[in-house]
Amino acid sequence: MANALAQEDRNPVAELPWQHGPTTGKIGTHATIRVPEGYSFLDAAATRRFNELLENPPTSYDEYVIAPENLDWIAFFNFNEIGYVKDDESIDADDVLDSVREGLKHGNRERSSRGWDTLRLVGWSAEPRYDQELRALAWAILLESENSGAQVVNYNTRLLGRRGVMEVTVAADST
Repeated sequence: MANALAQEDRNPVAELPWQHGPTTGKIGTHATIRVPEGYSFLDAAATRRFNELLENPPTSYDEYVIAPENLDWIAFFNFNEIGYVKDDESIDADDVLDSVREGLKHGNRERSSRGWDTLRLVGWSAEPRYDQELRALAWAILLESENSGAQVVNYNTRLLGRRGVMEVTVAADST
């Protein structure tokens, strides 16, 4: 596949201020990520524009992107500074799915108000699991465009830490 970020025609995504690897991307004041060759990084301001171009509603927090240069998948990072997170609670998959549905409902209202395509929650691609050793909660959901029927999988990981939670969502085609 051609390098989506190096296309010569006027592509607004390619024109964003991508930081091409090898480099180090700064995720707020809390973390950095090594960006290897063949991958690129967007800071928070550029990620806001990127989300607008992809018809993703704005968030109330700073997000950062890393992706391979062919954009086969996109990883969104944000840090939620909520303090120490205990990992002694059980996971209720239905509660997680209800939370996803509620977030999607709000997102679809915003999408609709902007004339963008809305999404439908198809269901789990992978139910929530907690990795005690990594202190990470992970799950994946399958979403579908209501107009085109195109499907995408959002792989979600929450890394629990002493100062808060690093949230990572990787969006990829379902194929």
